[in-house]
Amino acid sequence: MLMNAAVENELLARTPTKGVKPPPIPKQEMRFLSAVEVRELAEAIHPWFRTWVYFGAYTGLRWSEMLGLRRKDVDLLRGHVRVEQQVIEVRSKFLGFGPVKTDAGRRTVTMPKFLIEMMEEQLAERAQPGKDGQVFVNTAGNSPHASSFNGQTWRLAKKRAGFENLRWHDLRHTAVALAIEQGAHAKAIQERMGHSSIAVTLDRYGHLLPSIEQCIAVGLEEAYRLAGQAQLGKVPSRHSTPCRPDRRRQPHPRRAPRPPREP
Repeated sequence: MLMNAAVENELLARTPTKGVKPPPIPKQEMRFLSAVEVRELAEAIHPWFRTWVYFGAYTGLRWSEMLGLRRKDVDLLRGHVRVEQQVIEVRSKFLGFGPVKTDAGRRTVTMPKFLIEMMEEQLAERAQPGKDGQVFVNTAGNSPHASSFNGQTWRLAKKRAGFENLRWHDLRHTAVALAIEQGAHAKAIQERMGHSSIAVTLDRYGHLLPSIEQCIAVGLEEAYRLAGQAQLGKVPSRHSTPCRPDRRRQPHPRRAPRPPREP
């Protein structure tokens, strides 16, 4: 990129890197936590940072995006956060705020109800005042440096929970895995994570998604079966498939079924 820029600015006649293939970048192994493991990790960390763990694992925001959230970016009434900026830190030095990585990174992310309740407490007790106040700050009320957070808080929590090799970024991967468990489509995951394209999403997390070929085969089987039911005069009913989970409302597990009415 530097050599090409030099050619464009007429500092070089040609780039010496033309035709040179850079070595492949080795991929880091992803770690995915279950919902139970997320709870164990949250319980192991200092109470001040407990909401941070749940927020990272259930929204998938990057560390810099999470620290860049302001009060005005959180809409508790509608249950979502608006990602507009991120913190900029270089060599443990806070340089302020800047735009998110890409246009796709500027997005709105919805939160589950339990997280909305946690964020109410976060804003009331552990955030900076004012509409531009940071939502996630350390116990001194400042934006934490990644190195100090890792050394003083994160490392100890991981050791207590038994996840010593876990990176904070793995909470972002966990958010994707939890969304896939709920039947989320790859396009929805792309928008939620702020990936520049769906190709990025599929390249990173495609192995977690149901097989497309399997989805097609099961869907065609269902279409054939429903066509036969229609021919026999039966009313076709939709069934769940690996690509289309059954979204019918299920009875609450703690609620006993109502007794049938007497005639």
